[in-house]
Formats: sequence, C-alpha cells, structure tokens
Amino acid sequence: MYAKQYPIVDDNPSTTPAEPSQTIPAVTEYYYYLDGARVELTPSFEWIVVKFASADPAVREDVLTGYGSPLGSLDQARDIPSLGITILPLQTGLSPRAHTELMEKMRGDKINFLLVNPLFYTADAEMAVGDEFIATFPPGKSRTEIDEANAAHGVELVQPILGQENTFVLRVTGSAELDALSMANLYQESGITLQAAPNFIRIKN
Repeated sequence: MYAKQYPIVDDNPSTTPAEPSQTIPAVTEYYYYLDGARVELTPSFEWIVVKFASADPAVREDVLTGYGSPLGSLDQARDIPSLGITILPLQTGLSPRAHTELMEKMRGDKINFLLVNPLFYTADAEMAVGDEFIATFPPGKSRTEIDEANAAHGVELVQPILGQENTFVLRVTGSAELDALSMANLYQESGITLQAAPNFIRIKN
C-alpha cells in the first residue's frame, strides 16, 4: 500500500474569497487506487484540512471570519505544525453539497489558502491528504520523460523511494489544476504511471 511506503505522520490584506462553481455536484466521490484496485474513501463532513498562506494567527482568523456559518467553532481547530496544516471544524449537520461548495470556494481563494482538502475516516484513524502523492512509472520511462510529464501537469519531484525502481514522491504545485488525490488518480487512470496514490497523513484519533 503506497500510503505506507513513505513515512506517515501522526499527528497581506485579506481579499474577498472567490465564488464557487455553478456546476458543483450534490455528492463528490472520493477514491484512490491500491495495487490497481479502486478504493472508496469516506469523507468527514465535520472537518476540513487547510494550509494557510499566512502564518499570522490574526490574518488567519480574519480570513476564516469571511467564510461564516459553514465553519464551526474555531476554538476547536487543530494545528499540525510539523506539516503546516490545520484541521478546521465544520458546522454540525453540514450537507455533502455544502461541504463541496465550501471546499471549492476556499480552493479558489489562492491568496489565503495553499491547500484545501477533505478529511477522511478509516476504521481506526482519520486520514488527510496533503500536496504529495507517490507514483511508480514504467521501467522504460527515462528521468527526462518523467520530468516532462510532471511539468506538463504542474507536478514536481520531491525525492525517489529507495529500493523501488522509478518510484517517486511527487508534489502538486500552485500551477496544478488538481489536488494531490485527483492528480494521483489521473496518473493512474491515464496510464502515465503503473501505480499512483496519495501520500496519506494518518492522524491518531
């Protein structure tokens, strides 16, 4: 399972946020691939994962105030400094559509957020997706070809996985049109790679 092949971790003036897309689906399906098989993910409608552009607590608070009622009490927000991410509480009873709309709205606010992703539930933990995924390219694919494919998708190479041929930790950049989960699925489904999956962040309950 690729989520286990790379270390898993336990643990300016504000602007008006962009308006959400008018074609947002009522329910968004989340999944990834494990050994070529599609695995469904269960999103939490109680939390959302973000990475702020600013490290200033006052700026962050001001930004979140602009999003209003979809967010819950900010006193319950959970920071994970080692990863630079924050898990934000959502309003109780938030619908799947409202959850998706909030995420799309926050993702459009690139001045204030570097990353906005769902939090997922598993049987024994919460799982988050940052900006990295792990991919195995075909044996005959050269490093130049790999770099070209990554550049075309707004992806950068972080480091190779030792002992695994043509397997790398990749990161989606600010120019990428997809988040890490969707990008991993694109690499898998398009045949760019033999296997691709998010570098999941395991958060202890």
